Amino acid sequence: MEWLAILLVRRFRMKFRQQIFVCVATTVISGVVIGCSDQGVTSGPYAEDFRQAKDLATSDFERAVLKDGKVSRSEYEEAMQRFVSCVRDGGGSVELSDQSGYYIYNVVGDTDLYDEISDGCSQGSTVLIEPLYVDTLTNPDKIDSDEAIARCYVAAGLVRAPFSAQDLRDLMAAAGVESFSGAPADSSSTPIDPAAQAIMDSEESMNCMANPNRMGKDE
Repeated sequence: MEWLAILLVRRFRMKFRQQIFVCVATTVISGVVIGCSDQGVTSGPYAEDFRQAKDLATSDFERAVLKDGKVSRSEYEEAMQRFVSCVRDGGGSVELSDQSGYYIYNVVGDTDLYDEISDGCSQGSTVLIEPLYVDTLTNPDKIDSDEAIARCYVAAGLVRAPFSAQDLRDLMAAAGVESFSGAPADSSSTPIDPAAQAIMDSEESMNCMANPNRMGKDE
């Protein structure tokens, strides 16, 4: 089911982002204390994420992109192309497919080789920039992922308001799947609800899961 693939991609990205954006611990080097800097920090829900990303930047490209506290479409495109070029230079092959305004990866050929070189290729190109761009695109207010999707379901006409994050989790449990927040679906003793499954399988639902900020519309 396509919605399951989208669910896995989004959950992997959320987990990956949590691992990356842990602020660099204060370090003492030659008696000088170095911590998280706040130069050029902007306001807004993702201000702290950009602060942390700036401290973790390893390339001039990353530092230039993150300097103004936002990632433009052209900067995101360049980061992705830098990653693709690096993979190709290493003998691998990966193609990018658009999904509701951001790219997903399609590995072509030797997946083991791709796994070996992809982490290194992401350093200095996509590892910091990609999650920031995608997160600010799909969830600009940085609210709970389930809440964002619940609002999208209402806007797309899939359900009637009021419809909360918990309502979404209940709906997904009825369809036999987990929520985006990772809450388990306790459907072991409950038959799958065909109506809930039909909502999950709808195009509007898949659009909401891929990008809640598009309100279920395929643009």
